[in-house]
Amino acid sequence: METQTSRRRELRYRALDYSFRLVVEDDRIAEIVDGYLAPFRAFDGASDDECAGTYRVRRSAGGLYSLEVDGRAVPPAASAGSMTRSIVWAVQQEAIRGTASLLLLHASVAGSGGAALALPAPMDSGKTTLVAGLVRSGFSYVSDEILAIDPGSGLVEPFQKALRLESPSLALFPDLLESVPYEIRDEDADWSYHYVDAAAIRPGAARDGARLPLRWAIFPSYVPGSETRLEPMSRAEALIALVENSYNFKLFKAQGVRLLARVLPSVDCYRLRAGDLASAIEAVRAIVGRDREERTRRAR
Repeated sequence: METQTSRRRELRYRALDYSFRLVVEDDRIAEIVDGYLAPFRAFDGASDDECAGTYRVRRSAGGLYSLEVDGRAVPPAASAGSMTRSIVWAVQQEAIRGTASLLLLHASVAGSGGAALALPAPMDSGKTTLVAGLVRSGFSYVSDEILAIDPGSGLVEPFQKALRLESPSLALFPDLLESVPYEIRDEDADWSYHYVDAAAIRPGAARDGARLPLRWAIFPSYVPGSETRLEPMSRAEALIALVENSYNFKLFKAQGVRLLARVLPSVDCYRLRAGDLASAIEAVRAIVGRDREERTRRAR
């Protein structure tokens, strides 16, 4: 939903359980920020009372950007890039804090053949780089940071935010930098990361926002120069590791354990030690391919 008065634009979004609005007084900045928040656009005409958060962006005569989050001033930003990063990061954190209806785990998620493949891991494990590589190789994009599971159905809810790719990862996909708006790319050339839309990795990668059953859980770790190895992991070990990589498990407690115990019997679980991106993608694709062949054989 969008309303416009003079130069002010007001746009509304929903990320998981978190509804919010963006109020911007500069058309170009509204276009840039909305591009990053596009997966969360709300078209249902949500009322003001339903918006839990308000992000208000202004630009001063001196060229600085001011950002208010729910009326609280954030330190002024010198560029469109730093202001945009602040908004995207805040939205992600507020979506985590504001979601109680879904179990949220720390994982990147790709899709294949109508099923979800989760990459649960702590920070700096290479999961965002790997999910970007999988998307480029033909997988669909489901999430960069959050594996959201619905307690009722056991299905995975998409959280298709722009992917946060750091400089070493962008070096593996040099064309992606061209997709970053020039106001951000040129002004912020020294930044260590950029947000990249999934459509820039592969057009149509995030087109289907349907919920998916979880079919694979692969726990990655990145060890540069090592031999890439993918090894089976017991579901009991996987359950413990998922709980350890949870955002809101304290809200679910025993219910969360029961939910994972209900979902995991149909999930193949692995540990992945990745020495480089290409071999990691190949290992994951081999697992998915063998699974499809086995299911086809059983169906005959």
